[in-house]
Amino acid sequence: MKNLTFRNIARACCWSGSVLLSLQLQGAQLDTWASQTSGTTSDFYAVAYGRGTFVAGGTNGLLHSSTDGMIWTPQASGTTNDLEGVTYGKGLFVAAGGRGSVITSTNGTTWVAQSSGFTSSFHAVTYGNGLYVAVGFGGAIWISTNAANWFPASSPTANSLQAVIWANGRYLACGYVGTILTSPDGTNWTSQVSGSTVALHTLAYGAGTFVVAGYTGDLRTSPDGVTWASQVSGTPNSLRGSIYTNGNFVVTGFHGTIISSPDGTNWVVRSSGVTDALRDVAHGLGAFVAVGHNGRIVRTVSLVAPTLANANFGGNTFKFSFASVNGLIYAIEYKSNLTDSGWTLLNTTNGTGGLIPINDTTATVPRRFYRVGTQ
Repeated sequence: MKNLTFRNIARACCWSGSVLLSLQLQGAQLDTWASQTSGTTSDFYAVAYGRGTFVAGGTNGLLHSSTDGMIWTPQASGTTNDLEGVTYGKGLFVAAGGRGSVITSTNGTTWVAQSSGFTSSFHAVTYGNGLYVAVGFGGAIWISTNAANWFPASSPTANSLQAVIWANGRYLACGYVGTILTSPDGTNWTSQVSGSTVALHTLAYGAGTFVVAGYTGDLRTSPDGVTWASQVSGTPNSLRGSIYTNGNFVVTGFHGTIISSPDGTNWVVRSSGVTDALRDVAHGLGAFVAVGHNGRIVRTVSLVAPTLANANFGGNTFKFSFASVNGLIYAIEYKSNLTDSGWTLLNTTNGTGGLIPINDTTATVPRRFYRVGTQ
């Protein structure tokens, strides 16, 4: 029997053994958005994932949670103020919003009100490098180490700030009139030139690149948060939420807009199947979840690494099975050496949600490498 070794990795690489089972995303999952029942027609503004739970906040203290992104339960937020930003960090969910509202939870279901000392609206909140940072109206920036005791930081702008992140060793905030701010510590902030004059609503970082996006589809990238270049987003719609994960930027916006890119430069328009504004997006349990106006929640299928089962070789036929996701189309490819220039298609098959059996009747060479990808 042939020597068999299997690994679930993102792409093929050199290793010792004869068979490689690998998973390649990516685009297919981003075309599997389906609406979920939220139980409300009120607007959601923000969503976050942590501790096995999605939490979505919105207008008039609207707060829902879900352990799978499909079944949502309303929670008592304890406030009637809009909740415009939600984050998870240091074991806490933190939601922030109108009239300086800040509420915290360890589990996404039981919430405690905190006093921020700010009397206008927070528009976003994040956690990173040991600090919670909330930004909002009038260029306000407030920081906290525990989400209970908050202190104002000096802001170099009076423009309302719409988003804030910690990434690549720095904080970034963006807002109206093309505002971009950077900080190494959350306390000392510097204005940067974005080249934009419109409202910038969302920030993300990945693949060595910062992405900022906003009104009328304005989208820009930067390697350092300081020098920015305009990119073609492919949409005129206002962009509001963003994330980088699984090798892709995913940005959501008005009129059901969803666009994605592996590098921040080349963007593909995806079909969300809805026309409601999608204000934010999160990723958890292998799935993307976007929330928006009129109680809209959409979710992709969960992408999971294929799990090998039933490997067997005999009579020049190699057989194995892999766990699939219903709704995805898989391509099974092979090569005899990882140094070969390309992969050969063995077959394609539709995911069922169960095990997919694969038979390679041409396995007459001393070794063969296989990979499983989505189309």
